[in-house]
Amino acid sequence: MMNSKLLSVISSEILFKRGARWIKPYNNGPKEYWNKGIPNYDWQRGRGRKFSLPKDHLTIVADSMKSEEEFSPEERRTMYKEKGISPPRMWFEQPIFIGCTSTIMEAFVPPEGDGKASLISKERASQEYKKLLSKGKNMRAIGKIRSYKDFFDPNSFAERSLEIYKKAHEALMTRDKEELLKYVTEKCYPEMTRMCDFKTIRWQYLKSLEKPCITHARCIINKESDFRFAQITVRTHSQQTLAVYDRFGRLIYGDEAVVKDVLEYVVYEIQLNNIYSDWRIHGKIVPSWMPPRAGIPQTFVKEELPEIPPLVASSAEVDDEAKEVSTTK
Repeated sequence: MMNSKLLSVISSEILFKRGARWIKPYNNGPKEYWNKGIPNYDWQRGRGRKFSLPKDHLTIVADSMKSEEEFSPEERRTMYKEKGISPPRMWFEQPIFIGCTSTIMEAFVPPEGDGKASLISKERASQEYKKLLSKGKNMRAIGKIRSYKDFFDPNSFAERSLEIYKKAHEALMTRDKEELLKYVTEKCYPEMTRMCDFKTIRWQYLKSLEKPCITHARCIINKESDFRFAQITVRTHSQQTLAVYDRFGRLIYGDEAVVKDVLEYVVYEIQLNNIYSDWRIHGKIVPSWMPPRAGIPQTFVKEELPEIPPLVASSAEVDDEAKEVSTTK
């Protein structure tokens, strides 16, 4: 008695042959020719394309030595059909890394008259009152930063922010892009390097008029994307010199010999859930009440214009024309 497994194999093979006979792929010709013995060469040619002949041993060995890129599209298609697998799709996906935020979260508004008003003035009194109102939010944000960065200290960070500020501007002077991105975020980089091509920058930090202090702190937590950022605004009041020269060596902005008092609110950002992240400059806050600065004039190479012939005729030409007029008369 035959085994049941062997019978199932034989029956499945018979069904496959019957199905192959009944199902006529490709162009099977007109229906009235099917049972009349008229040959249909299109059908035979299509069946020949569907099934490929087995390869010899040497061909198989030679194909195994090739890489997938060396096969032509038709050979690759035939190879996948022999193995009974579908061709893989070419995916060009690239990983995305969010290194910084795109805006300044709840930007600090500097009070009007800051750096010039005295302690008993109205502007300075309103400034101290607003500090008291936002002190609770600042303390909660600093506590959140300490939960991720154990050794964070607001007092020491204010002093450390000056080092980041100086190194970023020194890298801008030397045009070291890799060094600049260590101290500046990807959002601040185009803002800082804008209109700096073909120009020479001379910048110098002289001294601090007031001790830098933290005026604003906020945390940005996105639970869906699992990104956590912190932003701290540092108030700096210092003396600096700045001079910008164009590509021809002419002074177009500032002066190296003129010392100016600079009051700035610089925003620093860090990614909290990244253990390798560090504080970087994210932007500067410019209040709306501040008057606009004068723009830097652009310089161009003067074009060489063609020489224009003189409009006044020479004396010899005038005498010749007078003689022609007299002869005609």
